[in-house]
Amino acid sequence: MINSFRLLSMIKLARYEEKGGGKDIRICRYYRGDYVGMQMIKTFFLTTFAYVLVLALIIAADFERYLDLLDEIDLVQVGIWVVFFYALVLFIFVQLTWILAGIRYDNAKTEVRHYSKRLVELNLLGQDGKDGTAGRKGAKRTKV
Repeated sequence: MINSFRLLSMIKLARYEEKGGGKDIRICRYYRGDYVGMQMIKTFFLTTFAYVLVLALIIAADFERYLDLLDEIDLVQVGIWVVFFYALVLFIFVQLTWILAGIRYDNAKTEVRHYSKRLVELNLLGQDGKDGTAGRKGAKRTKV
């Protein structure tokens, strides 16, 4: 006979695995600081690449005008502004990554804890097949 509690538990576990449980499990393989740091390093490189790309596109869009202004503008001042805006953009994106990666890690950790708890309950349901107590006297089955 099919145990309906066990079946419902298996369905819930399968739904979690399908909707992104593997990603949560991968995230939880790291310590929180390592995961957040890794995300911040990725953000540093991607932000740098994007900033250089946008700067190159801005220059390429009106290249002749910038070439004509090359003698008239103060290149040191322009360089200072470019570096200042790069530092500002990088600071903003790294701080956002720090916040969002920490939240993502905490949420994944919580989901994996619930997933592990459900796996243990499923295992207990499989051992005795009735009420989930698995031979423990007076134990109560928790709702899955």
